[in-house]
Amino acid sequence: MTESDSVATAIVGSNALDPYLVTKSMILAHLVSWTLFGMLSVQVYVYYVLSPQDSWRFKGAVGLTYCLELTQLFLATYHSFHVLAIGFGNPLVLENSEEFWFHLSVLRGIVSTVYQTFCAWHVYSLIRWQWLLLVISSLSITQLCLSIWDSVTLLRFSRPTHSQVFPAGLCWLLSASLCNIIIACSLTYSHRLLSANKPATIVTRLVGKTTENGINVTIFSILELILFIAKGESFWYSIVLTATSKLYSNTLLAILNSRVHITGGRLSDLHTRDTSYMFSQRAQFSTHISQPQHGEMTPEISKVYPTGREIIS
Repeated sequence: MTESDSVATAIVGSNALDPYLVTKSMILAHLVSWTLFGMLSVQVYVYYVLSPQDSWRFKGAVGLTYCLELTQLFLATYHSFHVLAIGFGNPLVLENSEEFWFHLSVLRGIVSTVYQTFCAWHVYSLIRWQWLLLVISSLSITQLCLSIWDSVTLLRFSRPTHSQVFPAGLCWLLSASLCNIIIACSLTYSHRLLSANKPATIVTRLVGKTTENGINVTIFSILELILFIAKGESFWYSIVLTATSKLYSNTLLAILNSRVHITGGRLSDLHTRDTSYMFSQRAQFSTHISQPQHGEMTPEISKVYPTGREIIS
């Protein structure tokens, strides 16, 4: 046995990190991350084409989110290349926290805050509860601060163990999951209230889609919390952690792009006369499909300007 092999064996035996489990979870996490980033890129392009007159707030949120995800993907790819290629066979590289503290904690916390703040505004526009807006916003800012605390904890120790980062990581993931649960429950209540007051319309379909996306994000955030507590030493939670970051961004774009409605499709039986849903301050877009004489489908985009009426009177 060579000297390097003996050192590697001693490191692996003294620490709880299993190189095989860590590298497996790292590869799967980056495969999921690249896949979801491709979906996000398509959604950003669709938003760019169909929503040129949106408010600068929505454009800024989309641009900020995409830049953060691109930065996170670049840093995560560099880290995986350094571990799996440059430092292949060296267990010391797996424990170096100087390369993943920023993209794994800080950037994830910022993206979560953008998504949760948008959902807080969305919920407030539906039911007009100021206290709920304050609760969701406060929890969102809290989880951002806790993500910074988690990154500081990673930097504090050169080779941190799971027990050293467990308190900060637990508080961070717990606050993020609690915020997502409140958002999902609020959206579900809003959808039921809207469905009870109005028949099946485009508005109820949009709110229903938003509710489904919020529930999916909540399920993933709870799953990463469970994996962090139960299987933290194996780093399996990093797969869900990376996926949830991209799910935040994809859900945000899916909500904005869901304003596009195709008439003549499978949902054409919905009543389209209700256009009072003020999703943006400028305009909404509705895609109409007309059928010429030769049977070719020709899409036409028309703008539907909000009337300013509230969704629930």
